[in-house]
Amino acid sequence: MRTEADFQRMLTHQGFPVPRIVETGREREGFFFVERSVGTESLHDVAIRDTEETGTVH
Repeated sequence: MRTEADFQRMLTHQGFPVPRIVETGREREGFFFVERSVGTESLHDVAIRDTEETGTVH
């Protein structure tokens, strides 16, 4: 999970539209992070719609 959180932070810093990480921590089971909601559509659904409409992801 830590690797995923680090990757997501890198994407955010590069301007990609990914959910912002608002909390991180560690519990008995291991590392966790919490993302801010970006709405009801998944990024996958948005990318599919964008490419169908314009040929690129916005």
